Amino acid sequence: MFSTRLKILKKCKIPFEKMLYIASMSTEITECVNLFWKDIVNFTSPTFLHINADELMSIFIYLIIKSQMSDILIHIKFIEEFTSNATKKTMIGYYTTTLEAAIEYIQRGLQLKTIENIQLEEENEEFIDSNYFLKSENIKEDLQIIEN
Repeated sequence: MFSTRLKILKKCKIPFEKMLYIASMSTEITECVNLFWKDIVNFTSPTFLHINADELMSIFIYLIIKSQMSDILIHIKFIEEFTSNATKKTMIGYYTTTLEAAIEYIQRGLQLKTIENIQLEEENEEFIDSNYFLKSENIKEDLQIIEN
């Protein structure tokens, strides 16, 4: 539901409208979590009704991945470039910054994955190369034995 709603961000034309939409979506996410906890029979602590920044960012990460919205960073950069600092310091700005942090987290994870893959490929190449030389040395030894 929310992952498809994230794509509606494309329809918002001005930065403040995009920020309002992100804030609206964040509020709805919070309300859904609140409804979930209110329905639990053995509910004991009201702290469950509050989503902290880490939890909201985790939800955003999930939604971004699920939405497969490849141009989301463009929308965030558009907001960043054409929004005043005063607006960025509001609650609406907080939600936008949290979404941006989620995007950056995903990007870093992808970069690390790419670096890991490159390192694994290099290690495999070295392993294959070393096996090749070992095999070729064995062949040379075998040939010397046969010649003698």
